[in-house]
Amino acid sequence: MSAKIYLASPYTDESLKVMRQRFLTTRKVAAKLLARGLLVFSPLVYSVQMEKQVGKNWQAWQAFDCSMLDWCDELWILDLPGWMTSQGVREETIYARKLNKTIYHLDPKTVT
Repeated sequence: MSAKIYLASPYTDESLKVMRQRFLTTRKVAAKLLARGLLVFSPLVYSVQMEKQVGKNWQAWQAFDCSMLDWCDELWILDLPGWMTSQGVREETIYARKLNKTIYHLDPKTVT
């Protein structure tokens, strides 16, 4: 059985255009990984449809995201511009390290 992957990516930005592009890129990468037979969960792809009801910041999704990280075997960080300053990606990484999860970085350009 393949590993269960949590695909972290940055989202929030001052620019709605940047946020939209981050979502679209993350969704595309997640879909390609799923098509390869990998078990991938992307909190961004899952949550963007509910951000008006729940919120779009880390605090709004923290409990849910951490429970999904508990379930996953690995954390893959999608190296989109902004990942290094993203509070969500930072907190997900800290939590994954506490759980001794394997952490990888993924360049979106290499996913074909």
